[in-house]
Amino acid sequence: MPEDFNERDHRLKDGEEARLLNAAYDEDAQTSIERRLEASRVNATRGLLRLSDTAAPLLNDPVD
Repeated sequence: MPEDFNERDHRLKDGEEARLLNAAYDEDAQTSIERRLEASRVNATRGLLRLSDTAAPLLNDPVD
């Protein structure tokens, strides 16, 4: 029990450890998904830029 009004008991209550671990796991999973999605976007953009660089000379050549 806290000895002073401003103190509190910092021990975990029943089920709190599992709840905190589950919340951390869920947040880690969400962050992982977001990072993979961003990496996919970057790779797709790079691929499109390379494709446009390759196609640019073909698009600029006059058609006979």
